[in-house]
Amino acid sequence: MKALATLGPSRVPVFADLPTAQEQGLGELDCNAWAALVLPKGAPDAVIQKLAKATSEAVDSATVRERFEAVGVTVPPPERRTPNFLAKYIPSEIERWAAPIKASGVSVD
Repeated sequence: MKALATLGPSRVPVFADLPTAQEQGLGELDCNAWAALVLPKGAPDAVIQKLAKATSEAVDSATVRERFEAVGVTVPPPERRTPNFLAKYIPSEIERWAAPIKASGVSVD
């Protein structure tokens, strides 16, 4: 298998020689994977804030950060790790990908 490009807006440090799709003339692709902790609707705000703080602190720890960097994960800045950011980001990603998914003809079995 040979990697042809990264699909994010910038190169990944562990694959510094691998150009982005944009650098290769394929437009402004930004298809980075992301992950989040999501609680059930109605979860107490105190629980949400405590979990968000603990998670962000863990991500900032040297051990976790080194492991992420070793496998090519870009750690988002603190302002992108808040419940408020996530509450806006998830709906924007759903809207962003809805049309391409529908156009692909993919269906859930």
